[in-house]
Amino acid sequence: MRRIRRAFTVQPACTSALIAEAFGVAAGWTDVVLDLELPEPLPPIVFVTGESGCGKTTLLRELAEGVGEAPLPDGPLHSWHSDEKRALHLLSLVGLGDARLFVARYKHLSDSQQARARLYALLCAGAGCVAIDEFLSTLDRHSARAVAFTTQKALRLLGVRAILCSAHDDIEPYLQPDLVIRGSAFPSRWTTKRRSSPIRNPFLDRLRFSWRDYAWYRDSPLSSLHYRGKKPGTPKDHLRAALDGREIGALVGSLRVYDGGRRISRVIVHPAYRGLGIGAALVRRYLRRFPRADTLAVMADFNPVFERAGMTRRRDVRSHSNIRPEQLPDFDPAYWSDRAYCRDWASKAEHRQALASQFRDSRCGQLRQNHVRESDRAALVARISNDPIYAGDQLWKIRPMRIPRFSA
Repeated sequence: MRRIRRAFTVQPACTSALIAEAFGVAAGWTDVVLDLELPEPLPPIVFVTGESGCGKTTLLRELAEGVGEAPLPDGPLHSWHSDEKRALHLLSLVGLGDARLFVARYKHLSDSQQARARLYALLCAGAGCVAIDEFLSTLDRHSARAVAFTTQKALRLLGVRAILCSAHDDIEPYLQPDLVIRGSAFPSRWTTKRRSSPIRNPFLDRLRFSWRDYAWYRDSPLSSLHYRGKKPGTPKDHLRAALDGREIGALVGSLRVYDGGRRISRVIVHPAYRGLGIGAALVRRYLRRFPRADTLAVMADFNPVFERAGMTRRRDVRSHSNIRPEQLPDFDPAYWSDRAYCRDWASKAEHRQALASQFRDSRCGQLRQNHVRESDRAALVARISNDPIYAGDQLWKIRPMRIPRFSA
């Protein structure tokens, strides 16, 4: 055990004649702020809480001596780690698993996203121990509870120790710390409590599912995070997830035309609730109704949501096109996956003509199941020749890709 005692003494010389006469403090006094015993070494996750003035920050400084802070780089989030694939994995782990967030900068994030990004920065720096004062104190309490859960999950998975300090003890059931140190003020008193129950997910117990139709999905705010209002080309299934009555997740499944099975097309989780297992819960519920469903998902390389739901990764699908990039003037295939680059390239008429001439070739089809029908080829070629944005998008869509495939 380790005993920590810290006291502040007010010397008589610090007082004045007026204060001495009015309040009788000329002799000075000693204020004991910390006097407690703690296990040595500390368990992995320590939560320091209590009312203002009890000495939380003083205790944090004692416990976190030598623990540094990670700088926040100015570049996009995906560039904070030297290994980009590792960066995307860590971003998904802390609940920032969204392509739009991968390329965002810290200053463009919301408060809750910045809280996740600060943890991400510490993980990128390879910190073995982190110490955070006023942990999630500025967030709304719904977001704070979600971030607390994703924080402890990431810390435990990566074996990072943490000392977290906050006056808000409502996050304790979600953070599920191994040791809670609780203080009260005036005078300062401290108690400690070890975690006695196993780690559980308090969100999944309150999650409710319901099957909906396309009209619901079209009007749902969640659809704006993906393809709002896009009319389904084949029959679709829409699964809604709600937490305490709030809509936080959706899954869209579609008919697999070639064999009548089902394919999971989209899994969408509200940004404030990412990293909580909501996506995997949606997939598991969908598989109850359609146990032969499969999915194609690039994001699965960085966020194993389908594997967590019980699906198995099969042979990856490799998409090809018959476009010959060496015959496209000034085109650099290294940037083929950059939609903005493709659009910029197609802004020149001579570039579009070169692309259109390849689309006239009957061997040139679009990616995956969206093959060009001969009856539509002439209209497609004409639009590519005249519409720079459309031409750039068509070039971007037929880029070669490797897509992970999962099935139950």
